[in-house]
Amino acid sequence: YSLDLALLAVHEKAGVLADQAFARRATSGALVLHGDRRGLPRLGAVGATLYAEARATPGALFVGSTTIPDPAAAYATDSAGLTYQVLYNVTTPANGIAGSDAASPLILVGVDTGERTNLPAASTLQWVGNQPLSAVKAFTTTLDGSGGTDLETENEWSQRIADEDAHPSESGNGAHVRRWARE
Repeated sequence: YSLDLALLAVHEKAGVLADQAFARRATSGALVLHGDRRGLPRLGAVGATLYAEARATPGALFVGSTTIPDPAAAYATDSAGLTYQVLYNVTTPANGIAGSDAASPLILVGVDTGERTNLPAASTLQWVGNQPLSAVKAFTTTLDGSGGTDLETENEWSQRIADEDAHPSESGNGAHVRRWARE
């Protein structure tokens, strides 16, 4: 009887172990190994990109930075308390509205991450740090926010790995372009 139980336990573990060989059925630890082997790490959460217009004295500089977060950049919060920072330096033009010139848009990026940072157009933000002294505290987004994503789920990650196995990316083929776009 105890031998039967031992063999049953081994048989059940063998099925679980066999599942680890396939990315679509692998558990967390094995999924990391599948991703590492293929050069497909789990995609992290990202903050949205927002376009906005803000009033300030002509010539006032909104300091930006491509380093996220950067304590030297101007930053703002939305009504939920999520933080966004200016991405590139913008000088307020003669009309007093930073971001109104298509050649010099006021772009903010989410310091906080996730789909929740994809704000709709006309959302109100409040400057909370490093803005020009002449900047009006409240300002609005001009377009819907985009690009804010949550951490990739294990199911999404395993599907991406399985897709790579089914359609290997090679120099310039369709699978290669799709892989590049996802990263």
